[in-house]
Amino acid sequence: MTVYLDIGVVYIQSWLTRTTKLRGRRGGSAMISEATAPDVVDGVIDGMRDKVVRNDEAGDIDGVVALKLLVDDDDVGRQVEQIVVGHLRGKLPTATLRAGQYIGENYAAARLNRAKWENTWSPAVSDWPPGKPCEWCYSWPATPNDADEENSRLCGECALRKAKAIDAEEGKPAPRQEKELLSRLDTATRVPNMMKDLAKLSGDGTHVALIYADGNAIGKFIGDLHRMRREKRARELLERVTKVIDESTWQALVAAVGEIWDGDTAPPMIPHLVGGDDVLVSVPADQAWAFVRTLQSEFSRVIRHATEGTGVTPPSLSAGIVFHHYIKPLHVMHDLVSTLLRSAKTEYHGAEAAIAWQDATRDGEEPIDRTPFRHAKLETETPKLAELAALPNAARQRLAELLRSHELGTKPVEQHLRRLGLAGKVATFREDPILLADALGMVRWWRR
Repeated sequence: MTVYLDIGVVYIQSWLTRTTKLRGRRGGSAMISEATAPDVVDGVIDGMRDKVVRNDEAGDIDGVVALKLLVDDDDVGRQVEQIVVGHLRGKLPTATLRAGQYIGENYAAARLNRAKWENTWSPAVSDWPPGKPCEWCYSWPATPNDADEENSRLCGECALRKAKAIDAEEGKPAPRQEKELLSRLDTATRVPNMMKDLAKLSGDGTHVALIYADGNAIGKFIGDLHRMRREKRARELLERVTKVIDESTWQALVAAVGEIWDGDTAPPMIPHLVGGDDVLVSVPADQAWAFVRTLQSEFSRVIRHATEGTGVTPPSLSAGIVFHHYIKPLHVMHDLVSTLLRSAKTEYHGAEAAIAWQDATRDGEEPIDRTPFRHAKLETETPKLAELAALPNAARQRLAELLRSHELGTKPVEQHLRRLGLAGKVATFREDPILLADALGMVRWWRR
């Protein structure tokens, strides 16, 4: 049996998006990449190489320091924990950290077991009110000498975020997911620096979409592999399953970017977080549906190929999408998209890829009662959605107005559908999970 020690940032999406500025998110991402980079971790544990090494089975995921203890000794584990947590706390002052020790025949099997011990390290809470709050995160007090270009006062951590973001904008060390994405796309053109630059790549020039995708039933998938480990293919996959999941996510992401990118401009996507089975990105609003369709289908295709011969059903990817004006604070949109993702996964019990969406401009910023739908449903209805998208704006707006005051099937609505030549083509939008009114909302942001 091998002893593993994982130490990393929890609630990482909330920590990244806690500031009101994209620059704050980007700088935070660069800070995490730097703090948990393999060469940096090697330096942190350099004096204990006879007792601990990096865990290569876990892959390279931002925000996680994955280690392998060479001795099964709780005192050693606690000593390593203190050293690494001290390092992370110095680099990421307000992040919540968690450390846990796991034992198993390999890393995947160990993580299926209950932690031998686990500790959570909350960030320090400042005395309040000491003075002016930071105008980026509103969580910590601003320091006397730190401010951004608009003279907004910043706390020490947000000042560090700003500095790291400026470095990235100038082509210096960037967040790992940005470097990885550009390397895989084989382009030297950097992603947009500002949310307004990303919005300019959308049809209306003002709206973007925040997309949060996450794997379904990943724990069950790994558990099934563990139960089938007597089979050679299942055993081999189990030994590298975290890397396989991470690679499937990256291949799907690159394919999704390729679906919406012509190769001549900056890649039309800002990656906020990519790692394991997690994807948090922003894209131009009218590219979101094509992006998500490809992301989900490619993830399923790649991981299905990787699991052939194992006897295990591969996982899928569900997604939440929020369409919003580019000036909206990212942390507010993150709270909404997280709720949507949970509803998509809950609606279908994580059994298959699903999507939940909301247009914050028209539907508001509080979650509304809209039924999530399966990825397979989107694939089936794409031709009909494209027909709706091809209608003149005035025709779609008139249809939406009629649906606000009349039920589908009533005379005014049916007459308008006949005039549009759609009388027999919207039958599948007469009931959940995609009602005609919702379909019209979807195609507001359809790529034409």
